[in-house]
Amino acid sequence: MNKAKDIVEKVKKGEFKQGFKNLIWIFQLTDKYRKNIILYVIMLIIKLGFSIFLTVSIKDLIDLLLARDIEKLIHMVILYGGIGLLNIAISMIVQRYGSVISYKVYQENSHEIYCKIMESEWEALSEFHSGDLLNRMSNDVGVISDSVTGWIPNLLIQVLQILVPVIIITYYDPVLILVLALCAPFVFISSRIFVGKLYQYNKNQRVLDSEQVMLNKESFHNMQTIKAFGLANLFEDKVKELLERVTFVGLKVVKYSMLSWATMYLAGQVAAGICLAFSAYHVYIGLISMGTLFMIATLASYVASSFKSLISVFPQVISTVTSVDRIKKLIDIPKEQEDDEICNKIIKNGVDCKVIIKMENISFSYSNGYEVFKNMNFKASSGEIVALVGPSGEGKTTMLRILLGLVKTDGYSKIFLSGQEADGINIGPSSRRLISYVPQINMMLSGTIADNMRLVNQTASDEEIIEALENACAYEFVKKLEGGIYFEMKESGVSFSEGQNQRLAIARALLHKAPILLLDEATSALDVTTERMVIKNLAKEHNNRLCILTTHRPSVLEICDHVYKISNKKVFSITDDEINHLINEF
Repeated sequence: MNKAKDIVEKVKKGEFKQGFKNLIWIFQLTDKYRKNIILYVIMLIIKLGFSIFLTVSIKDLIDLLLARDIEKLIHMVILYGGIGLLNIAISMIVQRYGSVISYKVYQENSHEIYCKIMESEWEALSEFHSGDLLNRMSNDVGVISDSVTGWIPNLLIQVLQILVPVIIITYYDPVLILVLALCAPFVFISSRIFVGKLYQYNKNQRVLDSEQVMLNKESFHNMQTIKAFGLANLFEDKVKELLERVTFVGLKVVKYSMLSWATMYLAGQVAAGICLAFSAYHVYIGLISMGTLFMIATLASYVASSFKSLISVFPQVISTVTSVDRIKKLIDIPKEQEDDEICNKIIKNGVDCKVIIKMENISFSYSNGYEVFKNMNFKASSGEIVALVGPSGEGKTTMLRILLGLVKTDGYSKIFLSGQEADGINIGPSSRRLISYVPQINMMLSGTIADNMRLVNQTASDEEIIEALENACAYEFVKKLEGGIYFEMKESGVSFSEGQNQRLAIARALLHKAPILLLDEATSALDVTTERMVIKNLAKEHNNRLCILTTHRPSVLEICDHVYKISNKKVFSITDDEINHLINEF
């Protein structure tokens, strides 16, 4: 009774309908390979046909053997053996073809999801943990891709493996149709006993998979901090506790999978046993031959094993539906919209043109409701070094995100090319082509220094790279390295100090040769002398460049053309006296 209420409740909530929609979505996702999948299913059906033929042939082999008709028996054995070899060859071809489809679907979908993530709106995407994104992009896409040549076509084959033998059995012994009809409800009920539990624990298992990836990623990424604070034991305990939960849930999945399989298998064997009992009786009274009895026994075993295989599909269905839900949440993230007309205008004017940034009445709040700016105004022009100062958390980094078009704002925000305020472009994804950016957190990748530099300018020569390094005061230590600019860096720049990594990041931004340079606390790890030298080089290196930097260090303020303070959701220029006061405080 409770089971029936659960099913009715799920129908009301639309869970089954949503699950069906998810399966339809898979077919839409694999539209490019639909013909290949159909051919694969046809090959599976042909393989099944050969298997059924071999099973039915057992009847004639036994009857000929009992009749001692050696000549016909030899012909039958040769035919049986030939078809058996052909069946082996087809099985190998089907397996190979299925693997090719699965890998291609995985490759294409992984690339598509990766591109989707990279092109999604930053603020919406930031709601996801990077470890969870990795898990969805690899494991969930893998589950969906495997289902295309896994349980989805095999479900059809398993159904045929039940229906065809049943039809053959009832053809040779029609009375068995009544027996099968009586056994079918018993088999169906047994298959439903543990499905609910299996579904719930499978969902929990997927969530824990993501938690495990997230914890491992954070542990490895923050290894230095963990060791510095002596937190290794704490994280080891966290991993142990999580693995205990993973093991608990995993064993529950195994438990209910085994119980589902056992009840289904037992029900199938009981039904097969009843059918065999009736068939044996019919042999005894002379209605069917011994060969027919052996064939029915083999087909009945075939049906029983197919029922067993059907129950093993349930966890795969549940896993696939869960993965589709997780992938669809990524696909539903709005995509950043680039304006082709703006892009063409930027290309036409070139990245070395003069620019003016103008913002009026800008308001912005994050998705959690936290308001950062309200009716804020800001203006900056080419050739200026502009500093943004203020207490932590007041909006300096958010200001740079607005300039980068990572977040959407209310109000007037435009960049004017060639220094003319007659025609401007809205700040957004397209206007990033005008910007070089150095974030607070170093973003050095594994590979050579030259590889990291050429990420932003693939045609840059060695001389141009060295010039950028010199302007960022980085070449002094780079030239001492083995290989110079072709020195192999390790992940996250662990080969160097934080200050060295900052100078490398600044050099890369300079190599981009964009008219706007944004520095987010990008000189915080440098000593005062080096910091001032780098800032001066930025101005000297390109007279038209607009440099906007955030800083907590007043030591560079005296060489800035304008200093803006961010406070109380506003941006306002501060006087020379206030700047001198800040410098003296420092």
